Amino acid sequence: MLPNLSEEGARVLASKYDFSGRQIENIARKQLVSNILHDTDELDMSLISKACDQERLNRQDGERIRIKGFC
Repeated sequence: MLPNLSEEGARVLASKYDFSGRQIENIARKQLVSNILHDTDELDMSLISKACDQERLNRQDGERIRIKGFC
């Protein structure tokens, strides 16, 4: 889902995070939106790390926390 992600970058993320396919898709979408807004194809590892941390914070006891206004 992140074609510009290096093998080393993938290893680092895999060692730090244990996400479902849906969570990985959410993170990839955030990167895609950033790329569109900034007219670039560059992978922003700081943005990906921040998105991973946010995705992890949005979970509690294995269940996704529902945010008001969203299903």
